[in-house]
Amino acid sequence: MPARTQGEKIDELYGLLATLSGRVDVLRADLANLASVQSEMVRDLAAIKAAGIRVESRLAELDRFRSEHATLDFKTEVAILKHDVSALKTAKEEWTRRLWAIAGPILGALVGVVLGYFLRRN
Repeated sequence: MPARTQGEKIDELYGLLATLSGRVDVLRADLANLASVQSEMVRDLAAIKAAGIRVESRLAELDRFRSEHATLDFKTEVAILKHDVSALKTAKEEWTRRLWAIAGPILGALVGVVLGYFLRRN
């Protein structure tokens, strides 16, 4: 194989230079794109940080509210509510029993009056 001439070598170098220039241009475009993505990421991270601060303040507020207003735990409150419901049921049953204790004689008297009226008419 004969040795390459200077012109062939220069033509090959121009081809390599064009390829490298194209790759450098692509790298520059990618670098510019990365810069814009990085700036968006910085904004997003700042928004996430602000949201985290808001969540922390809400949690602190919730803890403060719970410590001020929650003197009993959940199980105790449920037990108290069950006791109150059973007391209300008992009171309702008592009122129903008393109502029938009064209504029974009144209904009996009404039936007696109605029967007496019809028996006297005849």
